[in-house]
Amino acid sequence: MPKLLRILLLLFVLFCSKIGIAQRHTFIHYTTEDGLPQSQIHDIIQDKNGFIWFSTSGGISKFDGKTFENYSTLNGLSNNQSRDLAIDKYEQLWILDLDGLTNFNGYRFQHFPTELPISFTKEMFCDGDSIWFGCDLGLVKFYNGNYKLYPLEKCKNKTVDDIHRDKKGNLWVFTREESFIFKNDSEDLSTLLALPQISKVIETDSNSFLLSPGKGIYIDYSIDKLIPEKNNYSPTNLIKDFAVENDGNTIWIATSNSVTQCIGENKMTINEKNGLEYNNIQCIFIDRENILWIGTDGNGVYKYTGNLISIYTEADGLNSDLTMGITEFNNEMYVLSFNKGINIISKDSIYSLPEFEDFGLSKAWCITGGEDVWAGFNSGLLKISKNQKSLFTEENGLLNNRITALYYDEVQNALLVGSENGYSLIKDDKISVNTIENGFPVKRIRMFKRDKENNLWFAGINGIAKYNGDDYKVYTVADGLLSNSTYNIEFYNNKVWIGTKNGLCYIDNDSIHAFSLGNNPKDISINLLIGDERGKLWVGTNNGIYSIYIDEKKDVFLEHYGLQNGLLGLETNMNAAYLDKNGNLFFGSEKGLVRFDRNELEILKKRVPPKVVINSLQIYLKDIDWIKRGDSLSYGSSLPVDLLLEPNENYLTFTFSGINMQNPTALRYRFMLLGAEGELSENWSNPTINNFATFSNLSSGHYTFRAQSSANSGSWPAEYSEYSFIIKTPYYASWWFRTLSVLLTLSLLYSIYSFRIKSLKQKQEVLFLQSRSKMLALEQQTLNANMNRHFVFNALNSIQYYLNKEDKLSANKYLSRFAKLIRKNLDSSQSKQTTLKEEIDRMVLYMELEQMRFSDKFTFSFEVDPTIITREINIPSMLFQPYLENSIWHGILPMEQLGKIEVSICAVNSNSIKISIFDNGIGIDTSIKQKGEQPNDHISVGMQITKNRLELYQQINNKEASVVGPFEVKENGITIGTKVELILPLLEGSEK
Repeated sequence: MPKLLRILLLLFVLFCSKIGIAQRHTFIHYTTEDGLPQSQIHDIIQDKNGFIWFSTSGGISKFDGKTFENYSTLNGLSNNQSRDLAIDKYEQLWILDLDGLTNFNGYRFQHFPTELPISFTKEMFCDGDSIWFGCDLGLVKFYNGNYKLYPLEKCKNKTVDDIHRDKKGNLWVFTREESFIFKNDSEDLSTLLALPQISKVIETDSNSFLLSPGKGIYIDYSIDKLIPEKNNYSPTNLIKDFAVENDGNTIWIATSNSVTQCIGENKMTINEKNGLEYNNIQCIFIDRENILWIGTDGNGVYKYTGNLISIYTEADGLNSDLTMGITEFNNEMYVLSFNKGINIISKDSIYSLPEFEDFGLSKAWCITGGEDVWAGFNSGLLKISKNQKSLFTEENGLLNNRITALYYDEVQNALLVGSENGYSLIKDDKISVNTIENGFPVKRIRMFKRDKENNLWFAGINGIAKYNGDDYKVYTVADGLLSNSTYNIEFYNNKVWIGTKNGLCYIDNDSIHAFSLGNNPKDISINLLIGDERGKLWVGTNNGIYSIYIDEKKDVFLEHYGLQNGLLGLETNMNAAYLDKNGNLFFGSEKGLVRFDRNELEILKKRVPPKVVINSLQIYLKDIDWIKRGDSLSYGSSLPVDLLLEPNENYLTFTFSGINMQNPTALRYRFMLLGAEGELSENWSNPTINNFATFSNLSSGHYTFRAQSSANSGSWPAEYSEYSFIIKTPYYASWWFRTLSVLLTLSLLYSIYSFRIKSLKQKQEVLFLQSRSKMLALEQQTLNANMNRHFVFNALNSIQYYLNKEDKLSANKYLSRFAKLIRKNLDSSQSKQTTLKEEIDRMVLYMELEQMRFSDKFTFSFEVDPTIITREINIPSMLFQPYLENSIWHGILPMEQLGKIEVSICAVNSNSIKISIFDNGIGIDTSIKQKGEQPNDHISVGMQITKNRLELYQQINNKEASVVGPFEVKENGITIGTKVELILPLLEGSEK
């Protein structure tokens, strides 16, 4: 106890001296190692696309924020000693060197030598179609390829230091001792005022500022009079250059060893003491993003990172750069270093508490505030109150001297002290412990956190645990954690976010999900998490700082801040984060205390959005010399104007650059190709860090390639860059070729068709003649069948029979009918067709003769559909007599009872009729069985002839004609007769 009292007494007595607090400014330094052609910078300018140009003693350089593209005499410059740069109204670059002017239109240099006996000075500006610059003899105007000198003969020192055309149109010329003016574009030089060496002039929205070394700034209220500013700025060194921010009110003034920002009467100077490493300044420039660029005489270029990030280091008064924790107490910031105690930052000074090495309190880990300040070390817990300091160790009841986490729990009104095997709880200076042995589940606690449901969360090396007041719920790798070694916990967007050794994840509805910050291996170590009141989650890694914002649509906006934004080092320290009452975020890093000004961040977001420039176009991954192809090029991109590609030039690769000087490493790209097939014709591609796009197998047509860039993850500007081109239609796809092809194809098809039709006609004619010949033969055979010798012989026998019986009436009757039938048969044989009535009459004659011959062995009937007018319908002649004869001979005669033959005629459709012949004879199957097969039977031949005739009719005339049967007709399984059906076509001349 005496040792502890001694330590506390010393801590109370010792107090360090006060030093002035200063903000350390940060710069990005570019040298020849980064790509600059030379370290002496003479001038800086920015073109319309956003590229920064530097003139050096080794040529000129174009910078896109990441890489330098250099030009020298090897590329066409006349002299590497470039002095001044300017951009004309055509967006072409002009370079003033020791030999005169050189023009660069984006792809070619053109030098304009002069024979004037002059030495050029640095200052130059473009004025319409003219270019003005100074020399040792006065003023020089360059117009239409010619130089004209305006000598200042009356001036003692004729060297021109600056030229300026004011908003009234007057041209001001400043020499070492006097100022001149061209009024109303007159070429008559008139002395305005004698002033000592005016070196630079600037004009704002309302005033013109003139810089004069040793005399400060003067404000011009009129052309005729110069009135000094009342509170003018008087630097101790010669003024080298100045620049104005885009608001027109913020002025930067460069001297040989510092830069000063002037906003009204407020001034801020940056020099070697607070961040500017090199003091030999040559020129300065403000780009369109309000970023300050400083060109030096021998040490390259510095880019000022601005006020977003401020760094406090040992150079500013901290006793150590290695910051382990931050808290706020009594309106002062308490900053805990790893091995040199505590710093206290007040409004205008930094206090340093005594070093604790002598008291065993080195290697600090954490700090927290409340009514008191508590700091955890390797060998105890320090309490700092308003009037005293106390030290707690294992001797006082702490679980362990090595303190790994601190948290003041307002619910319990107690301090939680994390250690290796559990935690201690200090309330009213009384200590209780929760240990692994007593059931506490977390080892080596690294963070405590209480959620809005009053659950207490613990993060440690074996997972995280949630305590609801009764039970612990533990989450490990088995539940989805990326690592059991967890560092921190934060509550954001209604989720529990956990930082682990292997990445960031969150718990949503008791399910664990991973969240990726990027592909850099340094991103996976989540050193700190802190949420702010503006809805952002801040994440510290070994690769700088990230901010996560998730909006109402659940769109994720991810921002990264690293060296480009002003950090001196990328590695953050575990749980060293704090949000003060003024809204400033503080982070502990290996290289000092980082203050993040979120108000400045809102200002930065209002700056010009990044612009994308389409640089080049390759065909089949090969660069094309468009000039040699006869194409004219657009300025700055080396892309041809109104590009017309051949049909086979359809494998294209575009390269493009995003111009964002504030944070070039955060650039993302997306693109589309209007006119292409697929989604890219209507929708942007997925964001990518690649600055090229390739399209293959493009068909002919009009295309427009568009590209966008963004430095704000998830947010894209409305602006984009585009380039249009045409791929020619191949000859085989052109309208004239297609028309000719169609005509040729039609001609060929017509020829083939004509040949085919002719062949078919010839074939049809042959077939017709053959069919006609067959038909004639069949008709002759039909006549022979109808007039066969058996029928004639039997008819004559029947007549003889009647004569022998002296039955003259029957003989005459039979002879008359036989003669009439013979005449009708002969008449029918003379024609291919006959009326249905004539055919019925002929068949009635035939049936009557057969009925008389067989002594009324059968009866017959003809039934015609009353809708059919038989005398107006033509059918093929002599078709169905063989079927009637077949019914008589093979159906009726073999049976003993009276036979019956019924003929019915009806219409099938408007083009055909059906003739049905039914007899009640023995049936065709029985008849065939009784007499055996007789293929040469004349009756069967007659029916075959009829069938063949009908088939020929159908073939020749393409009309329906067929025979169905003969077939037996049965009732209840008993044969009642035979039936045959003939489908006959209605021939030409029939009334339908």
